[in-house]
Amino acid sequence: MAAPVRPTSGRFDDIFIRRKRRARLRVGLLGEHLPDFAASLAAQGYRRDAICKTVSLAHWFGAFSSAAGINSAAELTEELVEQYLAKRVRLGGMRAEDAQRARGRLHRLLAFLREREVIAPDTEPPLTPKEQLLCEFVDFSRDHRGIRPTSTLAGHRKHAGAFLDSLGEQACATGLGTLGAASIRRFLVSHCESLGRSERIAATIALRGFLRFARIRGYVPRDLVTVVPVIPRYRLDRVPPVLAWEDIQKTIRAVDPKSVKGRRDRALLLILATYGMRIGQIRALRLDDLDWRAGTIRFLGVKGGRDVVLPLTAKVGEALVAWLKARPGVAFREVFLRLRVPIRPLRSNLYPLIERHARKAGVTAPIVGARTWRHGRATRMLERGVSLKTIRDMLGHRSIESTFIYTKVDLPMLRQAALEWPGGES
Repeated sequence: MAAPVRPTSGRFDDIFIRRKRRARLRVGLLGEHLPDFAASLAAQGYRRDAICKTVSLAHWFGAFSSAAGINSAAELTEELVEQYLAKRVRLGGMRAEDAQRARGRLHRLLAFLREREVIAPDTEPPLTPKEQLLCEFVDFSRDHRGIRPTSTLAGHRKHAGAFLDSLGEQACATGLGTLGAASIRRFLVSHCESLGRSERIAATIALRGFLRFARIRGYVPRDLVTVVPVIPRYRLDRVPPVLAWEDIQKTIRAVDPKSVKGRRDRALLLILATYGMRIGQIRALRLDDLDWRAGTIRFLGVKGGRDVVLPLTAKVGEALVAWLKARPGVAFREVFLRLRVPIRPLRSNLYPLIERHARKAGVTAPIVGARTWRHGRATRMLERGVSLKTIRDMLGHRSIESTFIYTKVDLPMLRQAALEWPGGES
C-alpha cells in the first residue's frame, strides 16, 4: 500500500539539520526571511528536499543581488531574477533547461515577500476603455441584477467582451453612443454561427444584459435590447444525458484504492454516485460538513437551492476515512485537495479525472461527466420507486419542477404510455 503523504515540518532546524548551514542561510540580504519562507513552503505541501533546494537558491540569489548593489529585500524584482539566472547559465553553474525550474522557485520567493508586504505589490496597468466597460458590466450584473455564480458572470463577460471586440474603436463608453441595430445583428450572426444551442442562448442573454446596462448608464441613447432575438426555451424539452448505473459502478471499481490519489478519487466518485451532488458542492465540502457523531454529511446549496444534510452511508464513510488518513496535512479545511504542490483545494471541473477512470474501466458512453452521474443517480432512484419530492430534497432543487425532467428518462414508463403506430403490425 502506498504511504500517505506526510507533511514536512516547517521548523527551520528540522529542514536544515546541519547547524553551520542554518547559520549561513540566516545571514545576508534574505537571511531574516528564509526561515518563514521555508515554513510557508512546508505548509503548501512541498517536501524537504524541494524546500532545501528552493531556500538555498533564494540565498544565493540574495547574495547576487547584494553584489549588484541591492541593499534591501524590498528592492528585489523579476528583472534581477532574470539577470541572476542568465549569469548562472553563462558561467556554467546552471544548465539552460534547469533555468525555468529555478525561475519558478524564485518567483515563489518574490510572491512570498509580496504577501508579507516586504516587497510592494505589483502595480496593475491601467484598464483599457474596453476592460473598464466589462468590469462595470460584471459589477452591475452582480450587484444590481443579483447574478451570483462565478461561472455565469464569467460567461456574461466572455460574450460581452466578444461583442466589444467586434466594435473596434467604438468599444468604449463614449463610442457606444453611435451603436446601431445593424452592428448588433452582424455580431450575432458571426458570433453564434459556431455555437451550440445552449451557448447561443447564453450569448443572447449576456448581450441583452449588456445593452440593458449600457442604456441604464446612459452609454447608448435608446433601448436596443429588443434588437437581440429571444431564443425560445421550453421546459422539459430534452432528455438529460444519463450514465448507466452499471457504468458508474464499473468506474468506481476501476479506481486503485491503494494509492493516495486513488483513495481521494474513490471517495469523490462514491459521493458523486451516492448523493448525485454537483461538482461545485463536492469541491466546497469541508471537514466541518462531516458530522461523524450524527452520521451525516452536509452539502452547500447552489443555484438558489437549499443546503442538504444527508445520512453518511457506511461505504462513503469508509472511503472518506481512508482518504483523510492519507490526506496531506495542510491547513485547508476543504476535504478534497490536489496532490501536486503547491497543495490547495480542488478547483477544476474534474471532468478529466472522471473520464480517466471511466475509460480505464472500459466505459464507452460518449459523455461521462459529473452531470451524467447526477442524472444517473436521480433516474436510479426513480426506477426504484422513490418519490419526486424525495429526489428533489436530496438533489437540493429549489422547485419540484426542476425534478420533473427525470421522468423523461423512465423508459419503461414511457413505453407503457406510447401509442401504437397507425396501421397495426408491419
